[in-house]
Order: sequence, then structure tokens, then C-alpha cells
Amino acid sequence: MKQATNNEEVESYSISWQQFRETYAELDSLPEKGVPQQIHLSLLADGSWSTMIVIWIVKGTESEQQHPLSYVQYGNARGSYIYEQKATNRTYNVGIGGWKGTIYEAWMTNLNQCQTFYYRVGNSKVWSHENSFKTDCSTATTRTYAVMGDMGTVIPAGFLVAKQIKEDHHITPFSAVVHVGDISYAGNGAKEEIAEIWDLWGTQVEPISSILPYMTNVGNHEAYYNFTAYRNRFRMPGPESSGLDNFWFSFNTGPIHWISMSSQHYYAKDGPQYSWLVNDLAQAAKNRIQQPFIIVVTHRPLLSSLDNEL
Repeated sequence: MKQATNNEEVESYSISWQQFRETYAELDSLPEKGVPQQIHLSLLADGSWSTMIVIWIVKGTESEQQHPLSYVQYGNARGSYIYEQKATNRTYNVGIGGWKGTIYEAWMTNLNQCQTFYYRVGNSKVWSHENSFKTDCSTATTRTYAVMGDMGTVIPAGFLVAKQIKEDHHITPFSAVVHVGDISYAGNGAKEEIAEIWDLWGTQVEPISSILPYMTNVGNHEAYYNFTAYRNRFRMPGPESSGLDNFWFSFNTGPIHWISMSSQHYYAKDGPQYSWLVNDLAQAAKNRIQQPFIIVVTHRPLLSSLDNEL
């Protein structure tokens, strides 16, 4: 089995238990209650990069947090946050043992192209460490993206994938990450999810998701409890692209128009997803000068010769 890394093919390999423990040890202890964690960015649909969405999680109930009002502060210089946006919050409680935490969402607006922005999230009692991201440059002639699916944490060794993405980004910086379904494997095929596995995954990818837009596509392993974790933990540009929430949507980055379809929902000709796709492609055809490339992602094959479930 081979995998492509840095434009080279390398043999896949197994790791020893000691290597596994050393690699995965940093995820053994999640941040304390009240501390912002699992920070990740996402884009709106228009490709202007004038707005960046940031989502983070604080573990524990609101009464335990004692200060549910939270903000994102940001600016163009390290440690200098001249802008502040208030966060909205939401929660859910499903899975084995339930889940106690709050998901915060804030929008960093009025961003200019081709600039680095520094930001932190939290409240007056506790702030995250500073992160930064760079907005897209319209004059850029090349862009590189990390596109993958089926990550997970321990299963199927997703922590190695996250580590590789981080290393590759330092060699050739990515413009964004596109995760094509099967995100955390919090259920791993069982009838119930373990919500803490979502937390492990969020911590695992934070070194990259806090500095790059992390765009997700829904897979079969997100389907638990009517996609509750997936719907709450992410914010994709479904509303802005006339799609459906985090399920089917489109967005632009540079010369690319990305279309994210849901293989977990009905997509035949008489369904709403198909109608949306036809309309989105028609609109994209009018913008081929600005976005000459159209990339469609979906988790499962839309057509297959197999009779059984893939």
C-alpha cells in the first residue's frame, strides 16, 4: 500500500506500541474545563475571505464555566487585538454518557486580502493562546490544498494523518483543508457514539484547523443521532450558498469553485439536493473567468456496481 506525501510515493508502515504511545500521548489529557479548545476556522461561500468563522469548545456546563459570554479578539499585529466580535453558543447532549460542553461561534469580519491576522478566543477570565491565519491573495498564481477523508483518531490512525498534514503545511503551505467525510469515527460502526472521541479529534487537528480554513463534507460515520455532533460542531456555508447547513453547499477559494455534496442524503433527480446542484452548476458556469476550476467532493461513490452498502 502506498500513499502520496509531498508529491512522492512512500510505503505505508506500521508503528510499534511505544511509538504509538509517544505520538498519541499529547491527546491523553484534554484542556481543563473553562479553557477554549478544539479551535477551528471555516470560510463563507463568496471567496472574498472578508469573513472568517471561528468555532471553539469549552468543556463543562455553563454553570460550571461561570462566564458563558465569550468573544473573538483579532488584529494585524501580535498581541494587538483592535477588533472584537461576540460569540453565539450552543450545545447538545447525545452519545454514551452524554456530553457536557458549550460550542462557541464567532465571525471575524472586515478582513483584507493577503494579510496575516492574529486572534484569540475566550472571555475576561480565560483566553486561548494566540493563533494566526493569512487571508487569500487574489494575485497568487498557485494554491495548495490538503484533501483527505476517513481520518479518525486511534482508528484508523488519524493522528498520523493530522501530524503529516501539519508537517506538509510547513513545507508547502496549504490554502485550506477539505475533509471529505468520516471525520472522528466517534462511533466506529457501533450503534452509539462516544462524544469524547469528537473532543480527541478536535484537539488532534487544532494545530492545523486553528490556522487554516477546515472545510468538512459529511460521511456515514457522522450520521449518529441524526448527525447531531456534525451539525453542531461545524459551520459550513450552506445558508450562504442556498444549500442545506453542513450537508450540501459550495464555496470559492481563488480560482476554484468547490461543491460539497452529501452522499448520506437523497440525491436523485427528483430530490432537493439534485435541484440545488443543477442551480449551483448553472451559476458556476457564469463565473468561469473568476473560478475556471470546479471541484466536486462527496464521501461515498454516487454510483456503484455493488449491491451492498459501501
